[in-house]
Amino acid sequence: VLALVGELVEVLAATLGARRSGASWQASIAAIFGALFGAIFGTFTIPILFLGTVIGASVGAGLAVWAIEIARGQRADHSLRRGVSAGIGRFVGTTGKTMLGLVIWLIIAVAAFWP
Repeated sequence: VLALVGELVEVLAATLGARRSGASWQASIAAIFGALFGAIFGTFTIPILFLGTVIGASVGAGLAVWAIEIARGQRADHSLRRGVSAGIGRFVGTTGKTMLGLVIWLIIAVAAFWP
């Protein structure tokens, strides 16, 4: 159950970050795909364990939202703000998922050694 919650938190974080700043629903959906492609790209271009993936996903979500908002004819400063919000949302979501993963690990570790 905690793993499912962690996945939902991570996926919805960038979407909600973009929506909260006023992005369109198309840009919010693009944040999910941008994060996926950014995570793959970041994993191979930033060879620091886990950090490259997290940075890539955050930047990918932000760039996807920015690109969609620019394509929709929005002002550049508004598009940039919405993209940054999506990137921050993705970072917060990934951090939340990591924390839930640590809780799962702690539960398993305690259960394994509990008499």
